[in-house]
Amino acid sequence: MSLEDADYLITVVARLESVKGHIYFLEAMSQIIKEMSKVKALLVGEGSLRKRLENMARKLNIYDNV
Repeated sequence: MSLEDADYLITVVARLESVKGHIYFLEAMSQIIKEMSKVKALLVGEGSLRKRLENMARKLNIYDNV
């Protein structure tokens, strides 16, 4: 992911575990990006869902924004 001066950045710092709700965050981001393409999301953390979240971002076509 690259950032430009005009981009909006949303940052989440948390363990990548189901209890944190990252899946819902990515679903919401897919809707937000449809309205505002200059939005980027930075998820900071480690956990058992890392690969699943990466795959979900690809499936939602938002991987380049996350």
